[in-house]
Amino acid sequence: MDWLASFLTRRQQRIKITNVYSDWVTLRGGMPQGSWLGPLIFLILIDDLRLHLPTHMYVDDTTVPETVAKAETSQLQIVIDELVSWSAGQLPPREH
Repeated sequence: MDWLASFLTRRQQRIKITNVYSDWVTLRGGMPQGSWLGPLIFLILIDDLRLHLPTHMYVDDTTVPETVAKAETSQLQIVIDELVSWSAGQLPPREH
């Protein structure tokens, strides 16, 4: 796993506008865009995400759609609360 840590740490980037380059900046997080490893790590990290409403997960994106009838109340606040708890490691994963 040293290769994975090496791939994700001490990454640098800079900006080029016309022929002018910015200084190099060391990134503190993130995944190199366009890598095949990005979507795989995303899926591993969110594998246990189970929310109150159905989720649609594709590559590096998660969507929670909801249709609410006029007489009903939205459940999205519950989903947001669950997501915050899950992110903090306080929500046990739901069964598949």
